[in-house]
Amino acid sequence: MDNKEYYGVREEKTKETDWLGADLAFVRAPKGTNSFITNGSIQYNQNDVAPMSCTVTGAMGAYSALTGLKFSLANRKEIWQLALDRGASDTTGWFIDDAVDLVRQWVNDKFPVKVSSYRINIGSFEHGVATRLGYSVITGYRGNALFNVDRDDDGVIQGTEFINHTYGHCLHTNYSVGDEYDRIVDSYTKRATNLYLISTANWKKLVANQVFFRTGYIYIPQP
Repeated sequence: MDNKEYYGVREEKTKETDWLGADLAFVRAPKGTNSFITNGSIQYNQNDVAPMSCTVTGAMGAYSALTGLKFSLANRKEIWQLALDRGASDTTGWFIDDAVDLVRQWVNDKFPVKVSSYRINIGSFEHGVATRLGYSVITGYRGNALFNVDRDDDGVIQGTEFINHTYGHCLHTNYSVGDEYDRIVDSYTKRATNLYLISTANWKKLVANQVFFRTGYIYIPQP
């Protein structure tokens, strides 16, 4: 399969204005039934909108996992057009932090459940706490053909180092059954492994080896 289908994140970028999750503010937030499974396992296909739209698709997926609210295809196309207006590209994609901000602003204007966004470190204590409370973490990774093979052979990422990456991609991850694995929710619903697993013990290695990004974002409901 042409790897260009999976392009969409230019590189990792953060802002000084990002709210940080290290104070575990999400522990005190009203949660409701904020989990991917209990809210219907909502998934989106980014190719229905644009091949490079993974950043906003990942952010929308995390919001839907939190609230159970679905974005229509018209909503998703509107949000991608707003992303293009802000500097996203149909050929090189966008940045995750900007997509998280855009989707937060859009839902807070259009949807009944208002949210704030927090940045956390992947593989950190707060990352584990957030996912086990039901939150989905929006993040990205640098992949290549070997990563794709590892993912697709059994739906589990076993490796921790994939050198010479050829693409960047955004998705969201949440808690799976037991503490051994977390669930990745991708944005290619026609692929058999749109849902796959990563060992929780491997997050720090995947970050240290520059496979997964150092940071991610969560949405939490506003009081």
